[in-house]
Parts: sequence; C-alpha cells; structure tokens
Amino acid sequence: MEQSHHRAGLVDLDEFAKLYTRKHDLSGKRYSYAATRFRKACGPLEVEDLTADLLDQYRDWCRSQGLRPATIEGSIKELLTLRFDATGVRLDPGRKIRVPRPIPEMPGLDQIAAVYQKAPDWLQQYLALSYWTCLRIADCLRYQRRLDGPVDVLRWTASKTGHSQTWPVPSWLQRHLRGKTRIPRGKEDNHLKRVLRRELQVAAKSAGVPYFTPQQLRRKGLTEWARANAMAGAIVHGSGLGVLDHYVDPLTVLESAAPRVRLPAGFAKEEEREELASFPDLLKRLDPEARALVLATAQRLAT
Repeated sequence: MEQSHHRAGLVDLDEFAKLYTRKHDLSGKRYSYAATRFRKACGPLEVEDLTADLLDQYRDWCRSQGLRPATIEGSIKELLTLRFDATGVRLDPGRKIRVPRPIPEMPGLDQIAAVYQKAPDWLQQYLALSYWTCLRIADCLRYQRRLDGPVDVLRWTASKTGHSQTWPVPSWLQRHLRGKTRIPRGKEDNHLKRVLRRELQVAAKSAGVPYFTPQQLRRKGLTEWARANAMAGAIVHGSGLGVLDHYVDPLTVLESAAPRVRLPAGFAKEEEREELASFPDLLKRLDPEARALVLATAQRLAT
C-alpha cells in the first residue's frame, strides 16, 4: 500500500483526520468527528501513537457519555483506519463491545412503487437496476453511465470485492435499459450520490411516502431474491456459494429464480408481468370458479 505520510508521527490525530478526508475525497466528516471525540476522551495525540490500551480508555469514556455500542465501535474502526493509513501497520482493536445485530430496515414494495411513479427517467432506471442487481450505489451509478443499449445478460465486477457477477435480463428490465437517459453530472463516489439521495427524497415527498436510502433499496432487492430462492440470494449478494462455487452456474440459478422475484408495481407492464407469472401465481389470481375448473382439468389429465 502506498504510504503518503511517512512522517505521520509529527501530525496529530485531528489534523491527520482532515488530511485523510481530503486525500480520499470523502464528503463526510466522520473521521474528524472520531478524532475530536478521542481528543476529548484521552487528550491530544500523534496518530502513530494510538495504542490498544488507549482505545480501551476511549471505550470507557464513550460509555460514560452514554454513547451506543455501535457508535463507539464505528468510531474506533475509523481511528484504526487512520492509524493504518499513517503507518501501514494494523493495530489490535482492544476489547470490543458486543454490538447487537441490527434489524435491517427496508422499504415495502408499495413504497418503492410510489417513489418510482414520481421519479424522473434516470432515477426510474436506477431504481429498477439497483433493485434487480443489488449493486452498491457507486457501482450501480457507474453501470448506468456505461449502458449502451439493451443486453441479454448484465455483467459487472464489484469495485469493493473484485467479484464478477452476472444477472438475467427479463423484458421489463430490457425496457428500462433501452436508450440513453440524462444522468446528472458528477463523480459516482461523491457528488452524484448526493444528487441521487436528494432526488429520492424529492420523489418520496411528492409521493407522500417515507424516504428510503439506496442501501435500504438494495436490502429489499436482496430480500426478494432470497425469498425466491436462498441460493439466488447468496449469488446476488456476492457472498458466494462455498464449495458449490466450482460446480454451480450462477446465471442458471438466477434465471430459474427470476420469475419468482416480486417486483414493485410499475416496474413491469401487464404483458411483462404475464411472462413472469408462474403457474401457482396465475392460479391464485383466478376466481374460485375458474380455479376449480383448472384443478378439475389437471386432475383429469393426471388420471
């Protein structure tokens, strides 16, 4: 890893947090917040002098201030990142506080549909692509920018993990990918993310529904893939199938599960939904008399 701060011992933690934020073109101030809180707890410190004992002291102070475990451990992770960037050495995090597993928050299908109806073309395309691929926000925006007409199979290599993925493209998604949309300018890693969140907030307010984040939309897509088929959910998530990775064709699994993935209203037109419907789904939509007729016909054919 490239070291740009070999004399980091001469830079205090607060100043290094600002340098790190600028170096990586980050929009938030979470590293500065973590450094400031650490200074309040333990006093001023040069970044390379951070130790596991000091982190435990910091934990105790944060607890005395009533901070949540997730907040405390999150800021410690940021402090460790700063020290690693300065020295290239990974520090033992000390005695971690047990953080309860969070309950995933995600929008309902009706909520996504309402926002979709109020969204401009480029945002409708993003909603459809993100829900189906479950790509992280920056990857999804990059893919959108690189679209050049419809494709039979979506292919992408995740920037965070380097994992290559493929997805089937049903006709409703083909329609969303057809033609260019006027995507706002800006880098996918900062400005365009802010534009996306702002446009989502505007559409949600216009639709009269609660705002949901791009990450929550991704969670909902993953949940629906897993609901359709657990193996498909693992494939779309990118976590892999363990030993089965060498034996199972991911695209075949996704093609099989795709018709059972529930979609928000508006994503697919009526004729496109007919293509997606499985026999049990169609049977549920019939009135009792028609259902009885179909079952009787099936029983007759089976005898």
